[in-house]
Amino acid sequence: MAVLFAWNTHLNPKTGETWSGHARPPAWIRDVKDRTKFLSSEHRIGVGFLSDMRHI
Repeated sequence: MAVLFAWNTHLNPKTGETWSGHARPPAWIRDVKDRTKFLSSEHRIGVGFLSDMRHI
């Protein structure tokens, strides 16, 4: 079964660099306690198969 998923990205306001919130955080957000202030209005969309997803 295919599923559609979406997530917000985090935006560095100084450089425009984005981070998906997956994997290791980049240096500009690594030590920030409240990362919600860096959430972007941009959404990433992906498609995956339930059999391939490890974290649901």
